[in-house]
Amino acid sequence: MQGEQRRSIDELTGLRGLAALWVALYHLRTLLPAYPDAVEAILGHGYLAVDIFFALSGFILYTTYFEKFRTLSPRGYVQFVIKRLARIYPAHAATMLLFLMLPVAILLFSEAKDLGDRYDPGDYVLALLLVQNWGFTDNLNWNFPSWSISTEFFAYLLFPFLALAFQRVLRSIVGGLIVSAAAYIAVFLVFDLNGEPSLSGSIPTLGLPRCVLEFIAGMAAASLFARIGSNRRHAVGWAALAASAGLFASLGFGVQDYAVAPLAGSLLVAGLACELPAFRGLRHKAAVYLGEISYSIYILHIFIRELFQFVLTDATGEMSWLVAALYVVVLIAGAAVMYELVEKPVRGAVVRWSAERFSRKRVDTAAREGQSA
Repeated sequence: MQGEQRRSIDELTGLRGLAALWVALYHLRTLLPAYPDAVEAILGHGYLAVDIFFALSGFILYTTYFEKFRTLSPRGYVQFVIKRLARIYPAHAATMLLFLMLPVAILLFSEAKDLGDRYDPGDYVLALLLVQNWGFTDNLNWNFPSWSISTEFFAYLLFPFLALAFQRVLRSIVGGLIVSAAAYIAVFLVFDLNGEPSLSGSIPTLGLPRCVLEFIAGMAAASLFARIGSNRRHAVGWAALAASAGLFASLGFGVQDYAVAPLAGSLLVAGLACELPAFRGLRHKAAVYLGEISYSIYILHIFIRELFQFVLTDATGEMSWLVAALYVVVLIAGAAVMYELVEKPVRGAVVRWSAERFSRKRVDTAAREGQSA
């Protein structure tokens, strides 16, 4: 059983790496020379990678922590939040420090020497606090893809309470289906009633409900996945992936993304978790490592893109395909450095400190109780 769980996690880790590259190429595409419409149909929907991330986060956290939150204590809650911050904050903070180079470079080396609103100090502070997408501002400044990190942090803060509330609701297949359907319908209504044509619209105001609802849908998908018998797992996996592919393909026929992409993302995650032999490539150590550095890829890609844009684009503002290939290589290499030197060691140190501190508190509490007895 433990081996099966490890393979499933490896496949989802590999998916995370591909999704991170997808969103990076989505943001790079405006700097590329002309390319076929068929390629744009793929690259132009790269913003949907964050919807996969939201579903994946809910799925993984449900699988990892759901049983641990059958009861909720202040100590357990704080320790969970510390672990989640240890996962997302080191690379985020390091990247925000790197971003300070960009306004300095503009002031020193550009002809216009105009920062505009792109590097607002107040927005920098909000981003450092991970609350930049909690309704305090309408701007997406500095490292703008980190809006999704802000909303995921909000979802992390909610997760223990959601897990506690779902102890009864998600006990059956029917309960999981009801929660899933409610989350997808809610996403549709949020965007439809606000008159938004796409999930990419009004991120400062709609990004937070988009994340939380898809995170909940990922939790519900994990509860359903846990009830699939091993003898049916391959059949269910193929059905989920076929349905996901069909939903994503419908985007090419004008179907609104908020009507299909949230469900497609959850189905993709659940389908790949079913350990289908056809997707064993996602278990390869290279794919798994790409997934392990995927957060650093995501958090760094705009900084590296802007460096390339500042230095290596031509007079038309485009970069050659050779420069674009170099960008991908530099991005992956930079992400590996960030992961090995910042993300992994700092996370490990914080988690160890947290474990020692909370275990010490338990020992001290037991000692006091023994003395009072």
